[in-house]
Amino acid sequence: MMNTVSDDNNIPEEGQDASLESIKEVTATDLDASEAIEESQNVEVNEDAEQADISEEHVEDEVVVADDKSEGSEELRLDLYIEALIFAAEYALNVEEIRKTVNLTFDQKFKKQHIQELIDNIRDKYEDPNLAIQLTGIAGGFLFMTKAKYHRIIGDFLKHNSKKKLSKAALETLSIIAYKQPISKSEIESIRGVNADYAVQKLLEKELVEITGRAEGPGRPLLYGTSTKFLNHFGITGTGDLPKLKEFETPEDTIGVNEEE
Repeated sequence: MMNTVSDDNNIPEEGQDASLESIKEVTATDLDASEAIEESQNVEVNEDAEQADISEEHVEDEVVVADDKSEGSEELRLDLYIEALIFAAEYALNVEEIRKTVNLTFDQKFKKQHIQELIDNIRDKYEDPNLAIQLTGIAGGFLFMTKAKYHRIIGDFLKHNSKKKLSKAALETLSIIAYKQPISKSEIESIRGVNADYAVQKLLEKELVEITGRAEGPGRPLLYGTSTKFLNHFGITGTGDLPKLKEFETPEDTIGVNEEE
């Protein structure tokens, strides 16, 4: 009996070709699988890198936002603070004055260019035709003013308001202040015999009197005196031009009109 031994050399050529093709297919499959794994790994690496970049950008964004926040968690709207500052000012504020003020308020150093950009944004906002006021550049600064369309009603109001006469109480109070200045409100009330809060407040609003200082007595009450507007209104250069009190006095024993007159 002959033993049968398996020998590759004895494989027919067709069998050898089939074996080679199988080996190639397996090898190709392995290569494709390796490439797929490598590509998948590269994708994961790229995704991890992108996530890292996004995280870094997010951190940077948070830092910027943190710098732009005021006390608490509310985001700082510097433009609104500037808008309020200009609105409250009695005269036109220039960019440098605004910058120094916001620097002091927030203890930061804002650039002049940044402040100017915010002012420009505020001015653009008030160009809206639905708003009656606008931010106007005047005297090297900025001031809120009514738009030209509404000047007529403002003029009528000012004209009407200027024609309002002082009440008797206000005239009495003004006279006392003019002749007795500087004088405190309690002294005015002791002369008139009634409360003088309302009369003094109205005279202050009309700028006919002003606060000149404080008394040295208990509580150091405010002292009042006449203003420059008072002098202009009555056409005098000083309180020395006021009529003398004796000119208003009439003899107590006089009845009717003097015959010599």
